[in-house]
Amino acid sequence: VAVHGLNVDGMTIMIGNGEELTDPEVTEVITEQYSTTILLKDTVKPERLRLIFPQKTVELYEIEVF
Repeated sequence: VAVHGLNVDGMTIMIGNGEELTDPEVTEVITEQYSTTILLKDTVKPERLRLIFPQKTVELYEIEVF
């Protein structure tokens, strides 16, 4: 998952299937000035993907799921 925008550093993700949200196992987090990329250990096909930002104000430009 790659998120481009303002104040996206420190972002975390949770994945959901059914009612349950879980923390996926992350292998690498790449943080640049205006983007954060999170690489997961395993391939997942969740029903839901929740992005959690620690900043109060976030401006999103683009979200890539690959």
